[in-house]
Amino acid sequence: MLLRAKAKLNKLYLSVEQIGNLQLVCYPPWDTEIGNKFIIHYTYGCDYDLKGRLTYGKIGEWRFDKRSFDTEAPPRNLPLPPPGVPESVVSLTSTLL
Repeated sequence: MLLRAKAKLNKLYLSVEQIGNLQLVCYPPWDTEIGNKFIIHYTYGCDYDLKGRLTYGKIGEWRFDKRSFDTEAPPRNLPLPPPGVPESVVSLTSTLL
């Protein structure tokens, strides 16, 4: 019984090691594509100009930052990102709104 439990634990450990090498989380705006990732982790604000260029560190002409909505929900008519914004940001905002 103890040997069987140890074998199962070893198999589980190997499975966790294999999963550890996968990138399961996407971090927009830094990760531009979602690919095979399972989670979109919304940590950073997304600031872009109207040409779809990231303006990180400056408030962009188009902005989606959770800190802007800490006291109220985002408006339902928030515009989608401009053309040229990465897939990860478009997916994040369209999923939330």
